[in-house]
This record gives sequence, structure tokens and C-alpha cells, in this order.
Amino acid sequence: MGYTELKNRIDDRQIIFLDGGIGTEILRRGYTWASHQLKTEPELNLEIHQDYINAGADVITTNTFQLSKRSFRNHFASDDHLKALGVKELLGRAGKLIHESVSLADKARRSLGREDTLIAASITTL
Repeated sequence: MGYTELKNRIDDRQIIFLDGGIGTEILRRGYTWASHQLKTEPELNLEIHQDYINAGADVITTNTFQLSKRSFRNHFASDDHLKALGVKELLGRAGKLIHESVSLADKARRSLGREDTLIAASITTL
């Protein structure tokens, strides 16, 4: 499904299936959600996306809920982090992880031949 078709389906008040909570699914599978597993367990994210696609999701969301620069600054900018990395490097990590998360979602849909599955970003509260 393309974005135009998505808009048409919304306009026609048709049902669109979104994936479920990625963080919840990570926990259900026995991992801690806080580390996002984008670096340490990328296959976990890939498998979750694939499972949601196989379950019929029209739209999958990236595992980016806590990956905004503001969130990183608020949650991970401890004195130890700042001394070890510096502000610029710490905030740059958020952008890199966001790109990795989108790439994993895209890889999941391509691996299943479901390029028509849309990818949406998940963001935290402002």
C-alpha cells in the first residue's frame, strides 16, 4: 500500500492495521526495553517487525520511541556520559539509532516481499 492508498482508505473510513507495541513485545520476549537492542540485538527488532507484518499489519512503527535528541539529552546526558562522549557525540547517537531503526523496518518488509507495508516513526512526548 502506498501513502496515497493509505489516505484514500482513511478518507473512506476503512480499517488500517498498525503493529503493536515494540517495547511491550521486546519485554515479552525476555529482553529489557531500555537499551533498544538496535546495536546489541538488531535481529530482535527485525523479527518483531516481520512477525507484525505476517500478522497483517499495514503499517509498522520504528523502534524510536525514546530516540529523540531531547530525550537523549534528558535521560542519558549524565556527567559520566558527557565526560566520556561529549554533548555532540551523545546527541549524534540518537540520529544514528533512528536511521538504524528505519533500516531494520525496511529490511523486514523487503525480506518478506511486502514493500507495500508502510513504515511510520514512533516518537516520544514533547
